[in-house]
Amino acid sequence: MEGSEEARREFVRRYEPLVWRAVLTRLAHAPREDQEEVVANTFIALLGENATLLSRYNAPLGLSPESYIHRQAVLQGINRYRSLATVKRRKEVYLEADDSDVNPGDLLPDHRPDPEHSVMDREEVHMMLEQFKSRLTPALLLTFELLFVRELEPADVAAALGVTMDVVYTRKKRIVEALEGVLSARSRGGKTA
Repeated sequence: MEGSEEARREFVRRYEPLVWRAVLTRLAHAPREDQEEVVANTFIALLGENATLLSRYNAPLGLSPESYIHRQAVLQGINRYRSLATVKRRKEVYLEADDSDVNPGDLLPDHRPDPEHSVMDREEVHMMLEQFKSRLTPALLLTFELLFVRELEPADVAAALGVTMDVVYTRKKRIVEALEGVLSARSRGGKTA
């Protein structure tokens, strides 16, 4: 589809009903504008940046193109649902003007590390994260992304990956074991901050 607007239009025309079904299932009670936004975001994610996400589709992994597109729509729906929940929570916070001139930050001691220490910590964390990721298979890395980076519920991860909850929990256990292995190796190395 690269460079062909007609091919992109045909792709959207062919798969729009599939995306709509996924969105209506996930966000049945959301306003129509939010549903439309999720549908649009799904196609933007799939076709944006020269269709980078769509090019990740790999037939030998056992997914049909429809399942892959459905999965992306479900992920966009989950992201939108979380976004709506966050906005709602923010609007529910009642901020009352305080008559005191005291800044609460002035009452608390500053425990922030000095800039040099922060840079060292960031480099160490980055190194440990790379070691951790190198221990994960692609399937475990994707599961880690969905569970711990995007903070999806295990049921949503299972739906997005097309696997059972048992598989998700097994992968989660392996991810935790890999992290414990990196932390254990670090503590045996005797490194101190």
